[in-house]
Amino acid sequence: MKIRLFFLILVISLVSCNSRNSTIKKRTETKIFGDSLKIVYTYSGDTIFQKRTDLKGKANNGIDETYDVISIWTTKKLDTLDCDKKIKITKNNLEYTFCLNSVLKQTQNQLDKRTEIKWSKDSIVSFKKELVLFRKGKISNVSSNNYYMLYHFVKNLEVAIFDQSTQTNVSEIRMENYITNFSGGNIYYLINKKQDTVAKYNLSDWMK
Repeated sequence: MKIRLFFLILVISLVSCNSRNSTIKKRTETKIFGDSLKIVYTYSGDTIFQKRTDLKGKANNGIDETYDVISIWTTKKLDTLDCDKKIKITKNNLEYTFCLNSVLKQTQNQLDKRTEIKWSKDSIVSFKKELVLFRKGKISNVSSNNYYMLYHFVKNLEVAIFDQSTQTNVSEIRMENYITNFSGGNIYYLINKKQDTVAKYNLSDWMK
């Protein structure tokens, strides 16, 4: 009898534990905004599913704005760069500092692969020429007018970012890779040590 009772308690404990783990890994909440929008959020690990329902449907403006969003979140911690030769790119009061050799290598990789649809070959070639001149000491800074190129480096390479407006360093980047019924892309949130968002960039990869 004692053995059966112990076994029953063990089974109940395991079921309860598994149930709690499922709750932690995946949970759902609903938010309603006024009389026009309902969003059902489902959280699973680092992925958020949104079911956005237009409560007015087509009655108000003739357009049903109901759609789904899948967001996958990652966080990149920023630290001190460990290299001798660095390169700095300044855009919109933000100073991006990279290791020069890493940027050169990544640029050449993109020239070889040419997989980034938002980059033209001319812009990559022009940027590489500037990098070579900078390495030789013939120019003092490098410019990048292409946010897709810049944030490809931010996402894939070690980087230090300084916000001139608040005079603070960016300590982490929260990246949201999203897909909707009609578009997809990446949103970058630049966060300082006070957990303030100093900048946000939404770079769309495709749109119907």
